[in-house]
Amino acid sequence: MSKNSLFVLWAIQAGVRLYGAGRRAYVEATLDRPLILPLPRGPGISAASALNFFKNDPQGDVIAQRDENSRIRLLLAAVNSGTLNPEDEEELKQIYAAYLAELHPETFEGPISSDEPKGHEIVAIMTVRQWSKGELGDHPSALQRTAGTLVNVAVDYFLYTPGAISPHRPTGRALMAYLETIDDLDFAEAPPAEVAGELLIAVVDSVGAHPDLIGNTETEKKLVRNITISLSESAKTYIEDVPTEVRWEGSAWLKMIARAVIKGSTDTVLADPNTVLGFGETETRFIQEVGGTIAGLLIGTDRLRFQALLSGEGINTIIKAALRATAKNPEILKIDNQGLRNIIVGLADGLSRQPNLLVHDLFPDIIRLALEKSAENLDLIWPKETNDLADHLLVTGTKELFKALAEGTREEGWPTLTKSQILGLVEVVFDEVIENPDWLLKSEGLEGDSALTVAVKAALDSLEQLKPPLISADAAASAISAAISASAMRLEFLRELPPGGADAGKIAIRAAMDAVFQNAMGDHVSAEEKWIRARNSSLKVALEVALEKLAKNGAEQKHIDVLRAEVGGLIDQRLTAEELGDRLESLLKAV
Repeated sequence: MSKNSLFVLWAIQAGVRLYGAGRRAYVEATLDRPLILPLPRGPGISAASALNFFKNDPQGDVIAQRDENSRIRLLLAAVNSGTLNPEDEEELKQIYAAYLAELHPETFEGPISSDEPKGHEIVAIMTVRQWSKGELGDHPSALQRTAGTLVNVAVDYFLYTPGAISPHRPTGRALMAYLETIDDLDFAEAPPAEVAGELLIAVVDSVGAHPDLIGNTETEKKLVRNITISLSESAKTYIEDVPTEVRWEGSAWLKMIARAVIKGSTDTVLADPNTVLGFGETETRFIQEVGGTIAGLLIGTDRLRFQALLSGEGINTIIKAALRATAKNPEILKIDNQGLRNIIVGLADGLSRQPNLLVHDLFPDIIRLALEKSAENLDLIWPKETNDLADHLLVTGTKELFKALAEGTREEGWPTLTKSQILGLVEVVFDEVIENPDWLLKSEGLEGDSALTVAVKAALDSLEQLKPPLISADAAASAISAAISASAMRLEFLRELPPGGADAGKIAIRAAMDAVFQNAMGDHVSAEEKWIRARNSSLKVALEVALEKLAKNGAEQKHIDVLRAEVGGLIDQRLTAEELGDRLESLLKAV
């Protein structure tokens, strides 16, 4: 551990002890306030006795010559030269009293409290105070610049659990790893002091909340280091020279991100012990890229847009999905073209353009689905020879789905879909894209639209005649899902039916859905028949089976005619889905 890190650690320990002794002034002194330090009651404690002890007493001389006690030597030199000011004199006396209490407690009036700080801890807190006063020269380290704030923040955190500072406890190890990381940062990369304090608490508290975190102190240390570096860089980039309010807000988001990265890393490792995030070079890249990407979106120039799309739990969802996806397939990062960021931004763009589809916390789960599918099928959905996000088929598919849903939805807002229903449609689209990437891109004969767009719009056109209370949103979502799947199986579904038939001019998929709906709720259907046919459960099964069998056997006018003639009677028989499918397929094959 570096000398600077040790000073800060000892200063934190001193602060905790001093709080226990009711002597808060020592801790407050690290922020360059006037020094008011009540001395333990003992004999002959003066600047002269301190000078004599550290210069002439063998024990005192050994203490003064220790590497970490340059502050003592500086004060002694000031005594010798006659330049010791009153405040420095009080400091020297206090350091002397602390060491004397350790070496000769019998010389003091009454027993020495266990809360009394040790000599090296007093020196450390005085040294940190010296840094805070700006006595650092022209090149202070990142840790020296932020030390006063870190001490105060950490003392508040550890005040009621002082044993947690121990290197044998996760929180103590996290604290030491954090201090070492900050000390290693270039001055130009250091986060603002108050942000550094917020990050310290987020990291230490999160590690402490997950004692099952890998169980490997070296891994734990590197995980803390990676998170600290990533978020420090983000803080330095985006929230150093900004109004105080923006900095506070940015610090709060960074705390949430730090907690989410640690929780996500823990869950990922526990789910797959072979993935040791935070240890190797590759895993280091995962954590820094994921943390930095999310931080850049939430506190960067486009922060208001992404903060509106994400809650604290939403951050957890995205970070965990990103870590799992990159652990499974590192190529998803595509660092050269900011692949992870591009996927998230592209999906946000598609969703934010359709505000009527925004339901609570939809965005994080869309990202989760996209990253899961991307990790498993990246070469298929985002070919290596391209860096263009427009070629990422899942992003393209999501945008087209949302656009088609928004355009097909009427002014009254029908159908109003829930989060789970929209996610179900997204997953169907993703699965179909992976099954046949050309399905999404094919536009020949579709007037420039994709198969997905045509299918969704046709389904919504058919559903328009069945606003509530005729059909539920769940049944409507099921109908749209069936239409998407069917369009991927048979291009014929997406073309207009020719003149001469009952459905001339209609898109075939709409004609098929109309046939089912007319048999369930048409004017010619009796009340007794509607009792069975118009049930949402009956409609869902009938639509799914009908579209599946048409996709398999043909979607010409003659097939639609058979469906229209037979589906009502088949529903009346209360057949199972499998039985309904077998009967309908036999009829279609006979055409």
